[in-house]
Amino acid sequence: MDYDQLKIIFFTNPLSCEPSTLYERYRSIGMLDSQKERLIGVENTMDMTMDIQALLQEYIDNSGAVGASVALIDKGKTQFFSYGKKSVDRDELISEDTVFEIGSITKVFTTLALMNMVAKDEVQLDDPMEIYLPGIKLPELNGKKITLRHLAAHTSGIPRMPDNFDPKNPANPYEDYTVERLYDYLSHCTLTKVPGESFEYSNVGMGLLGYILSVRSAKSYEELIQSLIAEKLKMQDTSISLTAEMSQNFASGHHLRREVGYWDIPALSGAGAIRSNVKDMVQFLAANMGFSPSPIATLMQQCHQKQYEVMPQLDMGLAWLTSHSDQADIIWHNGGTGGFRSFLGFNPKTQKGLVILSNSTEDWPDEFGFLVLDPGYKRILINNSLANDPDYLNKFVGSYNANVAALLSNGQPEQNLQITLFGKQLSCALSCGEVAMIYPEQFGVFGVKGFAGAKVQFTFDDQGKIKLIQASLPDGTIVWEAIPKP
Repeated sequence: MDYDQLKIIFFTNPLSCEPSTLYERYRSIGMLDSQKERLIGVENTMDMTMDIQALLQEYIDNSGAVGASVALIDKGKTQFFSYGKKSVDRDELISEDTVFEIGSITKVFTTLALMNMVAKDEVQLDDPMEIYLPGIKLPELNGKKITLRHLAAHTSGIPRMPDNFDPKNPANPYEDYTVERLYDYLSHCTLTKVPGESFEYSNVGMGLLGYILSVRSAKSYEELIQSLIAEKLKMQDTSISLTAEMSQNFASGHHLRREVGYWDIPALSGAGAIRSNVKDMVQFLAANMGFSPSPIATLMQQCHQKQYEVMPQLDMGLAWLTSHSDQADIIWHNGGTGGFRSFLGFNPKTQKGLVILSNSTEDWPDEFGFLVLDPGYKRILINNSLANDPDYLNKFVGSYNANVAALLSNGQPEQNLQITLFGKQLSCALSCGEVAMIYPEQFGVFGVKGFAGAKVQFTFDDQGKIKLIQASLPDGTIVWEAIPKP
């Protein structure tokens, strides 16, 4: 969703050198000469005895988040952990019964519903979507039609967001995006990528898939998810509309520790509309890991299978992602709405899985998840003296003209870049919709939240003014450059 930064282009290579080497490097340039400047980049020694509760408290307190509910599966055994409050303005504590918006984790429900319907011979993965939307003008390129598989694996060529997305209420941005507006968008959408030949994460594409499945089944998307998934897994608190009990347990969403409203997503429900609690979500995760007997276990495994190689370290399945590192292959998805963040993932080798549901937009759950699941994962590097200096961070706030590589540009290499201060981080937002949260590592150099090894580096002229910004992948590849607007 809008606030659900994909974490895909950079995610999540372990740092390329050992912790001792990093320590010596940063000590030598003076980054470790005071308690205010500390290196968080140590080897992951997490094991079965890890203190998840203490780690959860540390992440929430350090990020300024409000609270979270976590479930850990370790070789079939489940433990629950909670910390923080349902609302920053009230004292009611979060528990495993607390309900959250799960955001784009909804997408793995959408593709599981798709495979349910494939198993029943109601649809086929390689059916062109025009079969289910007769009379609607649909985009194609070079004679290649968009199929259900393309929508499910983000290879349709449909951009991340529709160009007629213009919410009347930015606090609930999808509320007035109707099926009629979706049809209007499809009728004039011009593809720049041939379906099936490249990857581009698309909220509108996955929302469209959910809508097609709803049309084919003659059920609402919510009814479809209930009948095909929630009821089979006894997930009583997983839905879009709320029961009385769910309403009572619904956490308030927060942005920068201020309460924000909930999101309603009628036409694109399949992209991010589901609400749930950690008890239900760990049932779903256990079934995906093969620990919970399920009539749809085989279909879940099919959703995990590679459909497209985004990069050597990352494969795309049917909505599910698989990140590869030296020590782990993590199957996962994350989510975010205007007031919530979530993470769902597991390591098949160690048989560990993790659910994280948070009621604020602070962007810590992905790193927490990979730290727990990947034995080789290294924690991020933050220069706390710079992070705690708003005058320093404000030097970078402003509007810039950016030149964006094809990897991100969506056919629009010349874009606007807006850098905004959010607490102790900066937001870098491109006009194509890509957003990254960055944090200071050393003067003029920022790490990218959730993308180990990625950098945003500022170059200054003789007067100390910013003259160039470069964002790079862990291997040094430049993904965008920007200069200040006149």
